[in-house]
Amino acid sequence: MDSEEVRVNKDAMDVDTAETIAGVVRLLRRASVLAWAAAERAGAGSPRQLLALGVDLDADEARHLVPANTDLDGPMPVVTTRPGC
Repeated sequence: MDSEEVRVNKDAMDVDTAETIAGVVRLLRRASVLAWAAAERAGAGSPRQLLALGVDLDADEARHLVPANTDLDGPMPVVTTRPGC
């Protein structure tokens, strides 16, 4: 991608696209919560803090792509854990 800023016309976005981006925002928010939890377990000065901050900022940036009337509190992704993980 070049250095030009990408602009999204939120007024011309169809409902399916808005819902897809809202789903991405929900996933990024969930990833942010998990990343911050891992950073807290690792302690102050952990490189995980930088990762958590990056994911958190990405979630905020993605939120700005979604039209204002889109429900961002929709279904959360299902989290499953496998034995031995």
